[in-house]
Amino acid sequence: MPPEDEHKGVAIIIGVTERQRVWVRSRVGDAVHVECIRRHESVAVLEPEPRIAAEMLWQFAGSAEDVADVLVVVLPYVRIPRVVVDALAQLEELGVRIERPEPGAKGWPPAPKKKLGELSPALENRLVALLNPPAEDPDHAVALSVLRGLVSHHKLGPNNHSSADDLWKGRADALGPGGKKRLLHKLLSSGILGEKPNMSKGGTGPVYWIDDVPAAVREFPELAAQFPDLARYLGSGTPPTQ
Repeated sequence: MPPEDEHKGVAIIIGVTERQRVWVRSRVGDAVHVECIRRHESVAVLEPEPRIAAEMLWQFAGSAEDVADVLVVVLPYVRIPRVVVDALAQLEELGVRIERPEPGAKGWPPAPKKKLGELSPALENRLVALLNPPAEDPDHAVALSVLRGLVSHHKLGPNNHSSADDLWKGRADALGPGGKKRLLHKLLSSGILGEKPNMSKGGTGPVYWIDDVPAAVREFPELAAQFPDLARYLGSGTPPTQ
């Protein structure tokens, strides 16, 4: 167990059953303090009366050292009373992060047609993934940095490319021994990167560019936020005009 004074985040889940609350708490670990406003086992309403539920929400959020340490997950499988909706809006204005997942989207289970119990274990697994995300994959982080560098300089075709030195620029330090070769092989074999000999005067070694824009955006959706028009090519197979 961590020391009592260790800085911990607070996660508040609105709309889980008692069994789901116990299951999620047992798997999140000690890094996050999990609080829940429960719903009935068989009815899509919260157990506490609306005023009490809103008071619980404020109490749980107030237990964190800072509003930035609070995450509220409002599950879409239960009716949320107006007084709780208002409290959520006020907390959001104060800087609390509010997650409002949609049924059937981004890995969340669809709304059950019959029994609320049909939500388990898919709901529980999705909650654990949200509250206790895996450590960042260094390969993904470095590959994203490499691709962002290519995108920012419009290296999107064999006639507009980057040398190996410019491609990496110290980005591979986090990969460890053999990491650069491993990651380069992955990006080339997936077709995301293109490679050819450097034919420019005095040039040595290979040069690189993003050869498959849709594949790059599918594998690294963060690229669309940096360079929004890439999203238009998702699934088209046609890169932007150079």
